[in-house]
Amino acid sequence: MASGDLAGLACIEAESFAMPAEEAPSIFLQDHSALLGEEARTKTFSIAVADLNSDSRDDIVVGAHGENPIVYINDGKAFVDRSEVLFPKPTRIDRHGYTFADLDNDGDLDVAIAGGGSDGVGKGSPNIFLRNKSASNGMEFSREQVPDNLALPRSRTRTLIPVVAKSGAAVDLYLAALSRSDYPNRLFRNNVTADKFSFSSADDHPLTRELEDHGRGVFADFDNDGRRDYLTVNGRSIDLYWHPDSGRAMSKLANKAYSVKAADFNNDGLLDIFVGRSAGPSGSDVVTNDANGLIFVVRKHGDDDDNLISFKTSSDSVAVDFMQHVRATESFKLGGAEDIYIGASAYNPRRRKFTLSKDAASGVPEDTDFPGIYLWYEPGTSRWYLKWRFYDSLDIYKGVLSAGGITELETSEFVRKQPREVEDYIAINQGNGIFRRICLDGLEHRQSTVATTVADLNNDGWLDILGVRHGEQGAENGRPFILENHGGTTFTLQELPLRDRDRLHRADIVAHGFFDDDDLPDAVITNGYGQIPGTFGVTQLLLNRSSAHEAVRILLRGTTANSYALGASLTLRDARGRVLGYRVVGLNTNISQDTFWQHFGLGESIGPWELAVEWPDGKRTRHTLRDPGKHYIEQP
Repeated sequence: MASGDLAGLACIEAESFAMPAEEAPSIFLQDHSALLGEEARTKTFSIAVADLNSDSRDDIVVGAHGENPIVYINDGKAFVDRSEVLFPKPTRIDRHGYTFADLDNDGDLDVAIAGGGSDGVGKGSPNIFLRNKSASNGMEFSREQVPDNLALPRSRTRTLIPVVAKSGAAVDLYLAALSRSDYPNRLFRNNVTADKFSFSSADDHPLTRELEDHGRGVFADFDNDGRRDYLTVNGRSIDLYWHPDSGRAMSKLANKAYSVKAADFNNDGLLDIFVGRSAGPSGSDVVTNDANGLIFVVRKHGDDDDNLISFKTSSDSVAVDFMQHVRATESFKLGGAEDIYIGASAYNPRRRKFTLSKDAASGVPEDTDFPGIYLWYEPGTSRWYLKWRFYDSLDIYKGVLSAGGITELETSEFVRKQPREVEDYIAINQGNGIFRRICLDGLEHRQSTVATTVADLNNDGWLDILGVRHGEQGAENGRPFILENHGGTTFTLQELPLRDRDRLHRADIVAHGFFDDDDLPDAVITNGYGQIPGTFGVTQLLLNRSSAHEAVRILLRGTTANSYALGASLTLRDARGRVLGYRVVGLNTNISQDTFWQHFGLGESIGPWELAVEWPDGKRTRHTLRDPGKHYIEQP
């Protein structure tokens, strides 16, 4: 086992604990989703917080999977939907991560969009580049011609991670993709000019390799040797690929994993790691409902499965979505609706999405032995029934039914298995490539911690963790949670309420930014992960209403370094020389992207405060901050 490996190590020095019921949390995030305007339901695969129109306010871009993104522009009072600025016309193509970075180094944010390879089959969709041609406080983006070496529609790209170039003066891109033969992860070096977008493939780069990369990786210096390493979710393993010059072999930090975040939790100038674990599917038959709908996943467990559900509803009809996603490479693919049988006559609907009245579904079918889905309404009992028979070559059915006032849900012949228990944890960096694992008492769970964001949510000088979880398909969504940091190795756990509108959906991404005029980090959460059931959720906006200390917010501007100072490191000290935090610009930017503002809670510290900046091109500067609040620092 390599020196940094944690996957096989038992927990030591567990100092974390759950919040006592009688103790009030100091972090309070309040739902203000109404500020986003009319609720928009969408499948998601990414989210970005960035200032698109250069007005010093953070905006939000929700990457809608297979559709145009939703662009929320912050006007200081609410958010305005300006989705047309990136794509003026509807475009139904596969898209994943949205990366906002200054690729042409002209002082504004361009967009790199990861396409996709259609689950590894089909021609896929190309990567897309949008160049920002805006005047001050405007928004104008033009689509750039992308050469074949970068478009790569058949690659299963998840995101294009921005990586500071060796010189520090430009932003390269690392293509992170799920494994597909002949389409490895690779680094693209930035050759962009004022006239042309151009990137060259660094085929000799040590990270040009096939990985089962979910696009959640982090480029950062984890051993303080001045060279960037790559921490990634490889399949369901957290792997740390050290820079080749370090002489270290790859370290495996976790298995049964889903997400990862890097941050300095104990203010020692070393990057620690939060690992979100995945319980994985249990193989159960699952159905979940609320007052207005139900979702289901039913699996074949034997040759004589007789799965059935029934329910009552106050509506005269139900809306049905049986658009099951079955890979085209499998021997059986659901195309039309010939496997769906309605009412006593067992007739076939025209398509897999339809609305069905009680009259049209009335009567019990005489024969339900033929493989397929049977749906009917029984007037005598006022109940709807849904029954499945499995094909030899198809062992799973998924779907959604929507109606008003759903009650009295009953199941028959459902096989239920408890998902395995897993535990999230933090790996504290000890230096020289060694980590110490601390377990988080109270963070055992049977779901998947799919995403986290890290920020000092109560301005006490310690970085906290806000995370989201979802259950297996068909199960109720998980509750967001906060790990409040009390000094680097001691945390309290707080679970947030689950909105009713999110129960039947699946949490996907969380990011933080500054959406109002205070200096407390706010958050945005998406709830539309994957294929049905659980997709087309509603984005949630959480504004921070904690009673907190003051803070400083810093926005760097590079001159000889790249314009947004991507890769710069910042260390803040109080008047006594005590470290209040260590930050890296652009850290954790992948399928999620946090604000460019670098934020330090001041706690009980006394100013003036000294800020040390190591710019991406290696230059070092020091700055005295005499007051809390916003500070704009241009590289001398």
